[in-house]
Amino acid sequence: MIAGMIFMGSVDAVIQDALEKGGILTQIYFDMHGPDKDAVEGMLVELTHKLTAEEGVIYAFGDIQRAMEMEDKKWSAAAEVKILTKNFHSIARICTLYGPMAIEILKPHDIKLSLSDAQQLLFNSAQFSFDFTTTMLYKLMTPEERKELAAKIKKRAELGKELLKGKEKKD
Repeated sequence: MIAGMIFMGSVDAVIQDALEKGGILTQIYFDMHGPDKDAVEGMLVELTHKLTAEEGVIYAFGDIQRAMEMEDKKWSAAAEVKILTKNFHSIARICTLYGPMAIEILKPHDIKLSLSDAQQLLFNSAQFSFDFTTTMLYKLMTPEERKELAAKIKKRAELGKELLKGKEKKD
């Protein structure tokens, strides 16, 4: 499965061109479990298809193994997806959103990030963690606790705006 652009030339040439512009080639591993063989395999096909359309993906190819029946009458299958992204930020975002069971960076051997890119990655990671925690807590809260949380989130947003204003004045 190839997506993200129409290739003029070989895949190797596309990979090399992307790497020269800061691209990252990775192998990502996913697993899926469920009570129905076809559904498990289908979910991995759909996952691979979704990855090809993610922002920053130039190329993605998935190898999906046939589901195997487990002892508990459930099915298990795995997928290896080779992904070429425009930059490190794109692959980090994909890992955060999709939670693969493993990832291997194939190329390049050295990754350089600008200060801005590193800060953006850390911010995105912190924001994802905050959003996830907030969502999980929200589901367990009483209506009163939800109101308190909403007020805290609003206060946090206001504090963030103030911090940015202060930084802009210094710059």
